[in-house]
Amino acid sequence: MFTIRKNLAAIWDKKFGDRMIELVFIGQYMNKEQIIHDLDKCLFRENEPLDILSDPFKLKY
Repeated sequence: MFTIRKNLAAIWDKKFGDRMIELVFIGQYMNKEQIIHDLDKCLFRENEPLDILSDPFKLKY
């Protein structure tokens, strides 16, 4: 595997592997700039209020 993906050995963790998440889009005539723009809008910004009570990803103990 390390020969297929260069520099993978540098970030490889013996217990957890590469610890990477990759989002892959496969298709034709896709607008790369629009996809990046739309995904960037999903990111949390500093000083952005966070409503923990309505957070759909809130941890449940």
